[in-house]
Amino acid sequence: FTDMQNISETIDSFESVISTVSNIVNGGMILIDTDDEITVDDTTQKFDTIGFARGNEIDVQLTSDERKISGNYKLIFLGNHFYTAQAKGSDDGISFPAIVLIVWILAIVFFILFKFYFKSDLYRKFDDKYKKWFFIFHIAALIIVFILIDREISFQFGSSILDVLLGQGLSPFLILFVVIQLVMWILGFLLFAIPLRIILTSFFKYLGYGKESKKLIKGVTLFAIWIFAALYVKMIINIVFLFINPSNLISMG
Repeated sequence: FTDMQNISETIDSFESVISTVSNIVNGGMILIDTDDEITVDDTTQKFDTIGFARGNEIDVQLTSDERKISGNYKLIFLGNHFYTAQAKGSDDGISFPAIVLIVWILAIVFFILFKFYFKSDLYRKFDDKYKKWFFIFHIAALIIVFILIDREISFQFGSSILDVLLGQGLSPFLILFVVIQLVMWILGFLLFAIPLRIILTSFFKYLGYGKESKKLIKGVTLFAIWIFAALYVKMIINIVFLFINPSNLISMG
């Protein structure tokens, strides 16, 4: 905390920002002008200039001897990056995405095995009624995955495309969340959905279905994009923070 007598002045200086991002700040705490340490997941983290934490349960204890804050948080901003469980030992919240590497290795292995060693001459066809349902499933998966990603972003950050549209209408924050969710969709597709598609395509070709299973596979692997977004959205934003230090932006403001 800054000095207690300056809190009202500090809040006044942030009034316009707070009114705009009330959905995000709601249920959170803001620490200004701090370099205090915080314990998260049994690791020691340190704030840089400013700190923000958003969660369902926050306990604040202020005495003449100490100031103690504890709680369960969905989002912790350490001044120059978001805390991520995958990079808890990193100073910038970034680590190598091991899960992505494992999935790609499996995809390459599956492709080589079923392409050169486990070849199949089988040819099977799904009934036409199944083809129709596979197409419907693919379209439904697109809509469901969009909603799941939107809800995941809202869960972690307190707002999302749908939240802004339904709550505030058109606003600059809508563009921000469109960019975030579009980037996560593209990266999730390239890094997570494609290797899973290679694995499933190789397996279905071995069973003899080939092109018959395309719509089904596309629909199933779309859900990998949601998983990727849930795991890595904060880490992707932290990569952006390597080039745009948020502490500098706050001090300039």
